[in-house]
Amino acid sequence: MKNNKIINALKWLWLIAVVVFIGYYFYKHLPEEIEYFKAIAISRVLLAALLIAIAKMFVVEMARFSITNDKWRPSYLRMFTIVTVTQLGKYIPGSIWHFAARISSYKENSLSNKKTAKAMLLENAWLVGSALAFGLLLLTIERPEDLLTKYLGITLPAALWAILPFVVIVLWLVGLVVLDKFLLDKKTFSLSRLVRLVLIQVAIWGALGSSFYLIFQGAMLQHFLLILGGYVVSWMVGYVFIFAPSGIGVREAVLVALFSTIVPTQQIAAYSIVHRLIYTVVEVLLGLIGFILQRRFFPAEPASSTDEKQSGNLESPAKDL
Repeated sequence: MKNNKIINALKWLWLIAVVVFIGYYFYKHLPEEIEYFKAIAISRVLLAALLIAIAKMFVVEMARFSITNDKWRPSYLRMFTIVTVTQLGKYIPGSIWHFAARISSYKENSLSNKKTAKAMLLENAWLVGSALAFGLLLLTIERPEDLLTKYLGITLPAALWAILPFVVIVLWLVGLVVLDKFLLDKKTFSLSRLVRLVLIQVAIWGALGSSFYLIFQGAMLQHFLLILGGYVVSWMVGYVFIFAPSGIGVREAVLVALFSTIVPTQQIAAYSIVHRLIYTVVEVLLGLIGFILQRRFFPAEPASSTDEKQSGNLESPAKDL
């Protein structure tokens, strides 16, 4: 019982630390946020928030898809509580606490160290790999020659641009099959699993990229694929740099580099800060909902009851005698 009280206290301290850090970050950028919200329609903000929430719903499903344990197959609601609560840890400086929290949650559900490691590796490989593939796919379709010339000093022929999207798609699919083969030890290929996984990933990045497009004030439809692909790539880079809390600073720098040929740098910085504010509010709200649902439907079992069950199992043969 004492251990449970300590764990609950730590959880509350963790949530408070997350809220304090988030509040401080957005307080520093308050002037830019106020000016932007004066100029944008509230309907675009709400729709962007809805798309972010939808993307998060599919992230939960992908996380559930990574669990391959025969003894524990979490329901969607159970996985929702785990993902939405533990993901808040990435806002604490260090940006690795959401990994630690997720590992702890898996172990609480009797997932072995090996299964936990495979699930975590698989989910994060899917996230990073699909974000890179989806972003590059859209960028190769858009053909942003000016970006390549500006940063790499190279020019690609039209024929190469034409085949690059197909190369990205093939590498994406091959990567998914290889991950399944080596992490899940699958002996047979499952086309239905592959299709389902690709659809989940497309839904995640399509919704998330579209939410940023809505915030990109004045963006023309002709830049739709560039903005979607650029944002998804920036998300991936920020995610990989784990020591930047939730990729703060890194993601914005990539966005400025990608979109500086469309709008002034100062505007891009304002767009990214406002989108991050909406993104963070959605994550915090989902985390609070997940926390409430967790306490309502999946309360932690007291240590004493677990001990009683174990002792009861050990004593039962003696009682029969």
